[in-house]
This record gives sequence, C-alpha cells and structure tokens, in this order.
Amino acid sequence: MVLRVPFEQFASTVLRRATGKEVFVCQEMGVTLATAANPDKNFLIASSTVLPPYEARKALDSAGLDVYDGQWSLESDGVSGLQLKMHVAAVAYRSANTMPGLWVDAFPEEMGQNEALKAMYDELLENGEIDGISFEEFLRLGEANVVVIALSQLTEYASEKLRRSDCR
Repeated sequence: MVLRVPFEQFASTVLRRATGKEVFVCQEMGVTLATAANPDKNFLIASSTVLPPYEARKALDSAGLDVYDGQWSLESDGVSGLQLKMHVAAVAYRSANTMPGLWVDAFPEEMGQNEALKAMYDELLENGEIDGISFEEFLRLGEANVVVIALSQLTEYASEKLRRSDCR
C-alpha cells in the first residue's frame, strides 16, 4: 500500500504513520523523491518535490527525521508512478523561416496559455532572439498555438499505449 502526500506534509505524515524516523531521498527524472516505509506491513509513504535533493534532505533533517540516500519501492507499485506536478508547455508559432517554429519548456507548476507565451517571450528577449518588440506585438506576429500538459497526463497517454500494445 502506498500513501502519497505533498512534500510539505511528508515529515509530519512519517512521524505519525511510519514505525520509525528513517526516510530515503533520491532524484528521478529531475524531481526529488522522498520515501519511508514499514516493510513488515507492506506500507510506503511517498512524496515528490522540485527542491534539489540537498534542500529536501535539509528540510527533512530539520523536521527530526533520519535521512539517507535511496528509495523505498513496492514491487507491485514503484514510486515512479507518482503523479508529479511538472507541466510541459509547447508553442508552435510562425517563424521567419519556411518552417514553423516550436518552443518547448517544462515548469514545476500548472500554468495557463498566456503564462506559457509570456515565459517564451521572456526567454527570447533574454537570449537576444527578439528585440524591441512588445509582448502584444509578439503575440500578433507569432500567431501562436499553445498546449500545456501535465506530466501525469503524459504518463496516462504512455500507459494507454502500453495497454493497447499488450492487448495485441
């Protein structure tokens, strides 16, 4: 059995529900994972955060937990199944070339289409790829098509493909 909790609640949940104060921290796919377990009862507490591992370790240590490198996992339900909060934004736009442009980035929190466009605009400004163009003009000239998708949705899409291929 796996109990998944927000990272902010992980330490207090471990102290209430686990048999000890031992937790393990690792990084997977750019996200820091924290796990604690009661192997005798086949019980796992899991959480994820965008904090770097050293910051997560520091937070858990200051909460009174004993922190080690590693990861608990149940064979039937690995921690990689966590629904991470990461979101991917993709923007297709009209470019100066004959081919349309495509900008892709990842964010730790959910965002709307306008926020994704503003992030793209800011990046292009910072890189010197556009200069002297207001955000409004950028929107008008780019004729952008924006998609923002959660990592959990991408995981669902991939899982569905695996299920379909298993059925053939």
